[in-house]
Formats: sequence, C-alpha cells, structure tokens
Amino acid sequence: MRECAKVQEVLIISGMDSIMPQGPFRDCFEWLETSHSVMSSEQFAFLIVLLWNIWNRRNRWIHSGQLIPARLVAEYAQLVHGDYEQVAENIGDSIPCAREKKWMKPGPGVIKINVDGAWNVTTRMAAIGTMVGIR
Repeated sequence: MRECAKVQEVLIISGMDSIMPQGPFRDCFEWLETSHSVMSSEQFAFLIVLLWNIWNRRNRWIHSGQLIPARLVAEYAQLVHGDYEQVAENIGDSIPCAREKKWMKPGPGVIKINVDGAWNVTTRMAAIGTMVGIR
C-alpha cells in the first residue's frame, strides 16, 4: 500500500506517513498489530478511518473514474474521526473493544455484521454482500 503514489499522497497530507511503522512485515495483520503498538489510541483510530477513506477513494476511481483529491480524502477522514472521538467521549468505556487476529465466532448475546457492496458503472449492476454471525 505504501508504494502506491496515490496512497502516499493521502498519508503525507494527513500526517500519518511520518508515524506509520516501516516494514518489512509478513502480512497486513503484522503491520496493523505493529501500528497499534506504536501509535496512541487516537492515532490508530484515525489510521483506521483514513484507510477506510483511501479504500473508498480507490473504489470510486476504479468504478466511476472519479479520483477524489488527496486533500479531501484526508480532511473527510479527520471529520469522521472527530465525530468518532466525540461519540466515544460521550459514551465512555461502555463499548467493549477487542483486538482479534482473525474472525472468531461471536460470544453469547453478540451479533457481528460485515457488509460490502460494489457498483459497475458500465453494466449498471450492483451487488451487496452481508455476513452475520450470531450466537
């Protein structure tokens, strides 16, 4: 990811490039674990939001030919992260946080939901996938 010029631009503008750990890493999980261990909680949360926005930028570019300016991607990630921090501050420690290396069956009374979607501009077809884990 870091080798991609489009991603590097967003990382530099956001200020994350200078605090992200350097590789090599065996896989993305090792990179994420290392990032989590060297960053503050706030920095790591912002990194996750930023990665999500970089992914959305990439999808829009590939599927509709629109390349959102890197500055807007970084600014939007900061806005979303700010909203997250505000909600987290108001809720406090009432939301449990767990780090998992792989998907695990949810505990009793827990529902896990993952959603993803895609749109093909050429065929004008869409698809959505949902995975729900209930115990």
